[in-house]
Amino acid sequence: SSGINAEYGGGILERQPAVLCVNDVKTMVEGPSYARFKAEIFFDTDALTMQYLKSQDVRTLLREANALSSDEEMEKFLKEQNKLLVDTIALEVDRLEGLIKRQYPEVRHVDLEIL
Repeated sequence: SSGINAEYGGGILERQPAVLCVNDVKTMVEGPSYARFKAEIFFDTDALTMQYLKSQDVRTLLREANALSSDEEMEKFLKEQNKLLVDTIALEVDRLEGLIKRQYPEVRHVDLEIL
């Protein structure tokens, strides 16, 4: 039998700074050494924003933002920033999946639904 504990797995995720809460945690054992883990994740958007900003030169961002002089420039700037923030979210999802897989080596598939 598998050592997967859905409640404990959800707790691992909830202790992460960027995770606000975890819902609907499910595990499914499909064989002696193969299991799936599924959970719904609500991110703390403030924590994700801070994580993103730590990877940026904030003074340069501020200078770029202050230099915006048209709707088109603002739209371009925000699209660039949003792309980088989405990349930050994707990296965080990958990191969370890795936490579960390291804790439970029998978990071969992790499905984190971002809400």
